[in-house]
Amino acid sequence: MEKWKLSSGKEISPSSSNYTDISIDKTLLSTINLGVLFGKEKTSNKNIAIEANSIMTGLVCGQEWKPLSISVDPAAINGKFKYIVIGTLKWKLLGTTFYSQTKIYSGFITMKPKGLQLMNLILSNKNNIMSHYFV
Repeated sequence: MEKWKLSSGKEISPSSSNYTDISIDKTLLSTINLGVLFGKEKTSNKNIAIEANSIMTGLVCGQEWKPLSISVDPAAINGKFKYIVIGTLKWKLLGTTFYSQTKIYSGFITMKPKGLQLMNLILSNKNNIMSHYFV
């Protein structure tokens, strides 16, 4: 799995990294995913993308996904990032490529809260959730 370095690790606060992944293309048998490692910049305390990767999961027999370029940039909305993934999907039969197509995906990825932050979020909203379902 190839990783794209989007920033150097020097400007990232220690222990601020956070991994988020999303599905960018789903078929009946397989899914192409984008994974991004985020961190907080030391000087500005803003979240930035550190590195990214894209893989194909599921039943991938006869298919090969090769990402060629991944970019992840901050969006105007806080906590959201715009991504562009360009790659080649090859269809193979007995190891020979018989069809190749370029795929371009773009959209937004939202950072998922870290484990402890997620637990605090769940616990702080527990009463709201309970009253919503049991009223």
